[in-house]
Amino acid sequence: MKVKSRFAHFILITSLITVSFVPFSVQAYEYPPKVKEKYMRDCLTQPLPPGVNVSYEDRLSYCNCMLNYLQSNLPYEEYKRISNIMRTNIQSLQYESEFLKILEQGLTLCFENIFG
Repeated sequence: MKVKSRFAHFILITSLITVSFVPFSVQAYEYPPKVKEKYMRDCLTQPLPPGVNVSYEDRLSYCNCMLNYLQSNLPYEEYKRISNIMRTNIQSLQYESEFLKILEQGLTLCFENIFG
């Protein structure tokens, strides 16, 4: 479906720029409350692309899912390092293959569970 495809692309970009519905059994890494609040605020306030209509509840579920997935798979120190790269030199993010793999897996899992 074209709308799902555009929304998936939007979410990928949003997650890269900002860096629950799916229950994760263990959150291996707990991020500080202010970091989680900022992630959720950034995720929820990104404008949707034209033609994409997604409810607030679905966006909230998706953002919660992604945050939980990141906390389950990415140590906080690594999250901070990647966030710094995204703020200062986003082009170099292409060299962060392990992070990109984690991000792609989370995007796929969360998108399929909420919108699939």
